[in-house]
Amino acid sequence: MRHFLRTAMAGAVAAGLLGAAPVHAESATTLLNVSYDIARELYAEVNKVFAKQYKDKTGQDVTINQSHNGSSRQARAILEGLEADVVTLAMYPDTNAIAKAGLLAKDWGFWWTTMSNLEKLDAALDRYQALPAETGGAVRERVATLRRQIDAAPKSGRWKLRARVGTRVRWYEEVQEVHR
Repeated sequence: MRHFLRTAMAGAVAAGLLGAAPVHAESATTLLNVSYDIARELYAEVNKVFAKQYKDKTGQDVTINQSHNGSSRQARAILEGLEADVVTLAMYPDTNAIAKAGLLAKDWGFWWTTMSNLEKLDAALDRYQALPAETGGAVRERVATLRRQIDAAPKSGRWKLRARVGTRVRWYEEVQEVHR
């Protein structure tokens, strides 16, 4: 069974790709990278680098198909059943819609990555001086609302067991720095 890793933060995409389920030598690996339109060129490059690293590590080829559209259209497609392996959305309501669908509550690693990134975003708001105070306040409120909604979603027993282990056991592969 394919591991459907969904990530809402661009910084976690490479970690998400490297965390894809192991494959058997006789099977071809195909991943679907679903992201908002503006990230098309970025992921064309990221996907090439990942495919090479995956081949070097496993000896197997990986094909990464890309789906690009507006953030809201991509979120709707996922909610309607599009089986994406990696998801990057640009808009809070889109990420929120997926969170409300319970996807974050099913995968502890995804939950941890998302919550960590939301915490970092909240902390960065204090350092980003160019952002008007009212905009920063609106972003901070949206982050807080999203975190409350994610935390309120019911969690399975398996999720709770994994949460006990926490970050003591890695749930992703380390990403190596890429130089052009």
